[in-house]
Amino acid sequence: MAEIGGADVDRAGRIEPGPGEAGRCGYEVALHRDAQGERWVVILWEIDVPGIQFCDCADREEAMALFMEPAKAAGRWHGVRLRRGNRPW
Repeated sequence: MAEIGGADVDRAGRIEPGPGEAGRCGYEVALHRDAQGERWVVILWEIDVPGIQFCDCADREEAMALFMEPAKAAGRWHGVRLRRGNRPW
């Protein structure tokens, strides 16, 4: 981890809060349904960072376990980032 402005930044560029700071990430669990079937995902929303990241899960139980302890999903996140010119703000 590197330190930038008092916050720790991991190799994927995610910011972890320092001591006494509020979290900078929001998480949610979703059931995704499409033509291939259903799958559970944990979604990571980083505050002030455009785009989202996903972690595919085998079932609801795994999704809820990763929701409660997202650090266990390290290395499994994939996602979408918006280019600066495509941001709505």
